[in-house]
Amino acid sequence: MHAITTANEEGALKAAGEFDKRHAAGEEALSPLDGVPMTLKDVLITEGVRTTCGSRQLYNFVPPFNGTVPARLAAAGAVLQKSLASGAVWWQRMQLVLVSTY
Repeated sequence: MHAITTANEEGALKAAGEFDKRHAAGEEALSPLDGVPMTLKDVLITEGVRTTCGSRQLYNFVPPFNGTVPARLAAAGAVLQKSLASGAVWWQRMQLVLVSTY
């Protein structure tokens, strides 16, 4: 189905490693989301990670900053993985409709 347009393995491993260090040191969690892996939709501007918004014109766009949502999630300790294609959710809904209808 090709739902993941860009994998951020390096960034996710780095964030997971930081969580592991905090956890091993007995530090308190940054938030309830600390260490939780998350896949972000491709419309959320994420620093250093290709963000296409489902557009061919933005195929090679790599933002130099984080948008509000990714910045807040990262500050909360979430392990951000990028990015779920913009049309993936729509396609999954269509599959559910077609399967349940036929």
